[in-house]
Amino acid sequence: MGTDVEAFRFGAVTAGVLVRSFSNGAMSTQLVFESPDGRLVDLYQQTVFDDVHAWTEFSYRDDGDEIRVFNRRTDDASRRTPSVDVGAAIPSYAAHDVLRRFIHSDAPDVHFEQFAEAVHPAPTRARFVREGSDELVIDGARIPARRIRLYVDARPGNTFWTSGTTIVMSDWGGAQSYPVTDLDAVLHSLTPRARALAVALVEAGDA
Repeated sequence: MGTDVEAFRFGAVTAGVLVRSFSNGAMSTQLVFESPDGRLVDLYQQTVFDDVHAWTEFSYRDDGDEIRVFNRRTDDASRRTPSVDVGAAIPSYAAHDVLRRFIHSDAPDVHFEQFAEAVHPAPTRARFVREGSDELVIDGARIPARRIRLYVDARPGNTFWTSGTTIVMSDWGGAQSYPVTDLDAVLHSLTPRARALAVALVEAGDA
C-alpha cells in the first residue's frame, strides 16, 4: 500500500499533479493539470489485479466520461459486461507496475503487451529498455540517472530516469513529472482552477 505524488510540468511551468496509489489489489492513477492552452484536464484510471497480467477489471475516466471493463479470462468477471479477452495484454496505465518490477531487476529489457483504455481495446507490443545514463538537473540539483524508454509497436514513447530503484523524472512526450519534495510549493504554483482539483485529489489520496 502507498501513494506517490508527482509534480506535472510543461517545461519550467508546474501545471498539475499526478497521484498514483496502490492498495487492496488495485493500482489507481489520477492526473489533473491545466494545459498550455488553458484546458483543465482530469484523468483517472484504476486497474484491479493480483498479477497485472491477469487483471480482472479496469475503469477509466476522462473529463467526466467513464468506462468500466472486465476481463473475460477471469472466472469472476466472465458474466459481467462489458468484458473483453485480450490475452495477457494489460491496460496502458498498469504498465507502471511492469516498470516498477523492471527497475528492481538487472534485465536489459522486458517485453509485454498493452492497450489504450477503451471498451474495445486493441493490444500492441510493448517493451521497456535500458538505454544508458544521463545527468539531470532537477530544481538546481544535478542527479546522475539511468534512462529507460518505453517502446510501443517498436516506436519510442515515454521515457523514465531512475536513481537506484527510484524514478526521479518521467517524460510523457511534451510534459514531465517529478516526485514531489515540497507539496505546498507545488500546489501554490498552480492556477486557482488546477489547485482546487489538485488539493482535493491529494487529500483523497491521504484519506
